[in-house]
Amino acid sequence: MLEIKPLFTKENIKVLLKEIKKLKNYSLTSFKERNIINLYKMKKKLNLGLLIPSTFTFSKILKKSKKKYVKFLVLEKKFLREKKISKIKKKIYFYTIKDKKLFNKFYEKNLIFENL
Repeated sequence: MLEIKPLFTKENIKVLLKEIKKLKNYSLTSFKERNIINLYKMKKKLNLGLLIPSTFTFSKILKKSKKKYVKFLVLEKKFLREKKISKIKKKIYFYTIKDKKLFNKFYEKNLIFENL
């Protein structure tokens, strides 16, 4: 999973697409929806995900999940206990799990962890 941090220009996106052409299994994520839209316009078959900050409400998450260019969502770990999340039809990942207790408690979910 590759995260795109800044807002990329179309030239930068072209360079990125050229670089990732060599990879077999990858997905691209970004907090910036514009990056995802531009990537989708250039190459529709990409596995694109939208990073959702903790400030979003469930209705906003649901709205974003229905976009055709979003293949999966990456949510802040605060949404792990949210029951409404199961209504979203797309694949969901949760970030960043730094605590082994939390990892063990929610191990059946798609967790992104660091330093376990």
